[in-house]
Amino acid sequence: MVISISVSYLFIQIVSVIYVRKMIPIRILHISNLNVQCGYCLLSFGGTVMGGSVLSMFLSPFNKLIIARYAGVSSVPIYEIAYNGSRQIRALFESPLKALIPEISRIGFDMTLQAKQKISQINTRAMKLILFFGVPTYSLIAVFTPFLLKIWFGTQLNESLPVVFRIMLIGSFFSLICVPAYYTLMGLGKVKYCFVSYLILCLTNVLIISGAIILCDTLNVPLVVSVVAIAMGLSAIYLIAQYSTIVAGITSKRVLIENGKTMHDKNSI
Repeated sequence: MVISISVSYLFIQIVSVIYVRKMIPIRILHISNLNVQCGYCLLSFGGTVMGGSVLSMFLSPFNKLIIARYAGVSSVPIYEIAYNGSRQIRALFESPLKALIPEISRIGFDMTLQAKQKISQINTRAMKLILFFGVPTYSLIAVFTPFLLKIWFGTQLNESLPVVFRIMLIGSFFSLICVPAYYTLMGLGKVKYCFVSYLILCLTNVLIISGAIILCDTLNVPLVVSVVAIAMGLSAIYLIAQYSTIVAGITSKRVLIENGKTMHDKNSI
């Protein structure tokens, strides 16, 4: 499987390079194309994004390790089904929103009041998409979770799985709500806030679970997924708050600049 995945990604990379060279006449790996400043920007942007991904990548193994230690190895599949299933549902709505990054980056290159209005309109439309389609979808899945899982597992269905899956759905929806803010911040180059959101997610998860272990010395799967949902909610609140603060700050600065220009023009006349 590892070899097949590696070959598939290599094929994608080769095809991408071929099409890029057709669209843009560049000489790849040529010494004249090297630029220290551009390289630093790429490493700064990519390194921060990768750091957040690494934090998120280690979160699920940590939770599975804790569940295996305190709830038993047999409880780990319950967490995996709920976690991976909720992420797949979230991905249905997240994938179209990834197109926000290049559009926001293009619009935000010269941040004017008009650009800010366009960014706000894009985010409003993205939130409407989530509310109009995401809320009914998540609600229907939550209502019919026992029935769907019963069809899937039959008589082998664990009684706690529907409850765990519903709790994880709540956390998944919290995470989905902040997707427009996340990709907007990334498109504007504010990747440090995206990294901090991952940091909040991981620290909240680890600290609460560690506290529960110290105080109770026992854990179960519903408690662990509840902690994950809380961590996702706090991370989402942070991202939305940062997006609102940054856009509002940009608006205030542009208004002050334009008012200053207007006053200068009047004084000149």
